[in-house]
Amino acid sequence: MLESDSLKFGFRKPTQAFLRFFKRLLSSRWRSLVLLILGVYLPLLAFEMLALKVRTHEAGFPWDVSVLLAIHKTAHPYLDVFAAWFTKLGVYWGVFPFAAVIGVILLRQRQCDRLLIY
Repeated sequence: MLESDSLKFGFRKPTQAFLRFFKRLLSSRWRSLVLLILGVYLPLLAFEMLALKVRTHEAGFPWDVSVLLAIHKTAHPYLDVFAAWFTKLGVYWGVFPFAAVIGVILLRQRQCDRLLIY
């Protein structure tokens, strides 16, 4: 009864067409999917595991105090000014011009679809 209804209303054809499309998509873009998993999912998984460890260890990790003390020993007002200046330099004279140059190059090569990445 259920199969005859699905044939009568045409549910089977779109499902088979989608499965064929999905199979072709996976076979043609499997490298990109592997890179996506390696570049996005695995770092997120590692961050989640670290966050869960931090949540369960309320006292902190054994190396936590030593790292924080080492950072505190190097604290200096001039380093704060330098860090703020270096951050501005990196954003305004590093990231933005680099992205703009890549955008212009891709526009000149008429590869506008790759601009979606940036």
